[in-house]
Amino acid sequence: MKPFVHQLFIEQSPAVLSAPLAGVTDAAYQRILFECGAPVVSTEMIPSAALALHPAAATKILQWQHQVHPINAQVYGTCPEQIATTLRLIEPYRPDTIDINMGCPARKIVRNGSGLALMNDLPRATKILRAARQATDGPLSIKIRLGIIPGEMSAVAFAQMAESEGADFITVHGRYRTSYSVPADWAGIAAVKAAVSIPVIGNGDIFSAEDARRLLDQTGCNGVMIARGILGDPWLPYRVHRFLRTGILPPEPTLAERFRVFSRHMDYLFELKGERRAGFIFRKHAAWYLKGFPNIVHFRRQLFTISRPEQFYGIVKDILESYRRVAID
Repeated sequence: MKPFVHQLFIEQSPAVLSAPLAGVTDAAYQRILFECGAPVVSTEMIPSAALALHPAAATKILQWQHQVHPINAQVYGTCPEQIATTLRLIEPYRPDTIDINMGCPARKIVRNGSGLALMNDLPRATKILRAARQATDGPLSIKIRLGIIPGEMSAVAFAQMAESEGADFITVHGRYRTSYSVPADWAGIAAVKAAVSIPVIGNGDIFSAEDARRLLDQTGCNGVMIARGILGDPWLPYRVHRFLRTGILPPEPTLAERFRVFSRHMDYLFELKGERRAGFIFRKHAAWYLKGFPNIVHFRRQLFTISRPEQFYGIVKDILESYRRVAID
């Protein structure tokens, strides 16, 4: 067992990872998750075609902070050679583990034959994983769904293929190509877990430490991956990890801590993306951070009309003051 895999599944068992989320887990949010104690942080999905054809773009695409570790770099693509080239380009950036996405249902990803489309093409998926395994000696995994069409599970065959091709672990999202209005099928994850001997990470509908505990109990998985639960809640992976390890749930972050992280996230985005782009990106994060706060509809409307840092900070100050007045009343 490789040192990091041993650390993940033995020393820190059960494993807790934050998920790769397109448009969310950029370098700024990776750093926020790390600072909030997430045990393993994931990148956004890295396009192998773009990186393999334009190696000079590596510095821009792979801009996670070097102090953010452990980090899971997730790659997607449909060409085995491009996947292998990308893994070699990634190596100098010292990812702790690399994951090949074979489960993303986004239309633009599926259309070009990658992501979830691979679950309808086991031979190509096998070639991709084989090329990836030959390109790196480090920890390697695949992330899959249960299949494409509800009821037609291909995940077991994929998991067995991954094990035979040298994958160190597998992450299974308990859904087919279905919307999030359909509950995750944890029984399907359990079936995958029972079919292989390498570690399996369960993913789907984890919004609390209690959800994570139930998923582990029902599936026998070796860990969990948290996706939508981290939107506006970068503290969740740490809280889940501590609860699973000790049975004690850490307290929710204080109001002061929430606004400190909220503001720090803005700082990182403005530093990395520039004023105009950062302002646009942070609006969605702000909506997630502020969910549940009083008078939020009014403040959200303001957030979606501004772009300069000082305007954001002014609104944060107003929200904080409004919340304190409500608490006093």
